[in-house]
Amino acid sequence: MLTGVRVLIVEDEPLIALDLRSTFEDAGANVVCASSVDHAIRSIEADAVDLCVLDTQLWQGETSHSISGLLRDRSVPFAVFSAYSAQHVGALAHLTKPVPSDAVIRVAEAFLVARGSSNPQ
Repeated sequence: MLTGVRVLIVEDEPLIALDLRSTFEDAGANVVCASSVDHAIRSIEADAVDLCVLDTQLWQGETSHSISGLLRDRSVPFAVFSAYSAQHVGALAHLTKPVPSDAVIRVAEAFLVARGSSNPQ
């Protein structure tokens, strides 16, 4: 389980963001959603984030590559959950949509267990 893990979901499709949010919250995580690069960067700078799930292509042609760079700089693990094959350097996983949201949870849990921080509180 992801009890107490702080997750940032960067996704511009509301239904996908809602599904991911619900899935992570059901696993016990504290979730913040962002639909733009600016919103995601503000969220990362304002809150400590333990893990991030990134879509590659966002609204109005934005990409999440600058977000992944910031996450790498802060040593925050992230997974890419996207319909596009663009690679993000340092991602713990690249999952091509459509993928069941529980697959993202399994990746997050496996990484956090391997890292020794499945419950940061």
